Amino acid sequence: MSAARRLARALATVAGVLMLGAALQELAPGDALTDLSGHTHLSQAERDRLRHRYGLDRPAALRWGAWLQGALRGDPGFSIAYQRPVGDLVWPRWRRTAAVGGLAFLLAWGTALPLAAAAALRRAAPWRLGLNAVNRILLALPALALAPLVLAAMLVAGGDGFGLIGPVVVLALVEGARALPALEQSIQTGLERPFVLAARARGRGMAGVLLGHVLRAELPALLSLAALAVAHLLTGSVIVEATFGYPGLGSLALEAVVARDPHLLITTFGVVAATVVGANLAADSAAAALAHAGSVS
Repeated sequence: MSAARRLARALATVAGVLMLGAALQELAPGDALTDLSGHTHLSQAERDRLRHRYGLDRPAALRWGAWLQGALRGDPGFSIAYQRPVGDLVWPRWRRTAAVGGLAFLLAWGTALPLAAAAALRRAAPWRLGLNAVNRILLALPALALAPLVLAAMLVAGGDGFGLIGPVVVLALVEGARALPALEQSIQTGLERPFVLAARARGRGMAGVLLGHVLRAELPALLSLAALAVAHLLTGSVIVEATFGYPGLGSLALEAVVARDPHLLITTFGVVAATVVGANLAADSAAAALAHAGSVS
């Protein structure tokens, strides 16, 4: 697939997510002022004035069209709940979530990759039974169940459970358990390639075989797995950040849903979609470049 087609598909995916997010908001009963009106005893005239001020009385096509025009200019609107520009809320939160996700990815893959290589090389080793049992337990525990357990353990150990550590540990455990079987299968496939078998037959050291042949040959598959990890880490961040009280994009998205804040909610949808699609686009482009370099050489 050409780079232009990959980019067009990525943009179409983000546009589809934005359209779905807007449609879901239109189908939901009430709006951002519904709960506010119930708590502040606003009169009908005051509610009408506020709806006009925030553009909630305009037709849906005009409202979302105006938001899209502003977003393309770098102004994704105004948050009714926070009374601040959406951009001032989203980007700092995105950076915090990116920090947690990046550290969780490094911890998960930094642990899973050596374990996967060892498991692929020693398929009959007794310790693999324990590794598989632990991995199955982690796979059976979603972030929703694992986050309270990790939080409780941190509190018992004397920590406060907040900050980066808790969310990073939970996301790393979930991602590591998910990635381990796929990484092991990828490495096992690489070990069975003819040129790898030939290198081993010539007496090449196993570290050199893994780094110089197996991982290099399986790099496109590993890139795809890494791009998929971005989606898992972002979706898991909603539950994890809410559990640990971490002020990231996931918790902001949850707050936007509860507040029915239209610009904030659609912007978080768009940023998450753009991040996931961008990671997949980068992985696809890198894999295509590697394939092209391999065919040329």
